[in-house]
Parts: sequence; C-alpha cells; structure tokens
Amino acid sequence: MKQEVTIRDINDGHIIAGCDKRACEGCKGSFFCRNTDSIFEVLNASGEEIQVGDKVEIEMESKRTVLAILISLALPLASLIAGMLLGFLLGLSEPVQFLMGVIGLLLGFLVGFLYFRYTKRSYFPEIQEKL
Repeated sequence: MKQEVTIRDINDGHIIAGCDKRACEGCKGSFFCRNTDSIFEVLNASGEEIQVGDKVEIEMESKRTVLAILISLALPLASLIAGMLLGFLLGLSEPVQFLMGVIGLLLGFLVGFLYFRYTKRSYFPEIQEKL
C-alpha cells in the first residue's frame, strides 16, 4: 500500500506524518476507521533528507498488514475457541466452558498486545521517496 503523506513533526528521530482523511475514502477499512486526523509514525529507512511540511510517499507491505490483522483479531478468536474446546474436552459444564473461552479470548488479546508492544516499529510504514 502506497500513500502520499505530509511530515507533521520530527522529534528525536521520531517522524510523525499525517494524511488528509479524503485519501482514505477508497480504503475498505474506512468503515471501521473513526480517526478524524490520521497521524502516525513513519520510518525513514531510505535516509531521505526531510523537513516538517514535506510531502513524501510511504509504503507498508501488504504481508505485514495481513499479519497484523491476524495477530490482532484471529489470535484472540482462536484462543476463544481453544478455551471453549478445552472446557468441553475436560467435561466441564457449559457456563465453565464459556468462562474458559472468555479467558482464552483475553489471553489472546494480551499476547497480541505484548507482541505489538515489543515489535511495533517493524509495522510502521516506511518513507519511499520525497515528492
């Protein structure tokens, strides 16, 4: 996915960029996105000389986007199902099976949260070129 953004702030090596909300109109995720001002951190792996106000093209690989979605949503769902299945295999009552599923769901979200807490920079979009 490529997108044109404007550099909003550069502070201690952290580059904050933003895009116009109209740029998101064709995105299938716009149904879920409620952000009125899309501001996010980007990486400058290419070493481009940039300043606040510059327009740059960023890119985020599709496989990283899909992996982020799987970790964020599919992992908790699989944990929910695994918890309920474990309760079923242990012969526990249905309310306890449900409780084990909820615990599995929460554990799935916790694992995803911890994963992204320590690897979030690898999921940032990268600057490709200055426009």
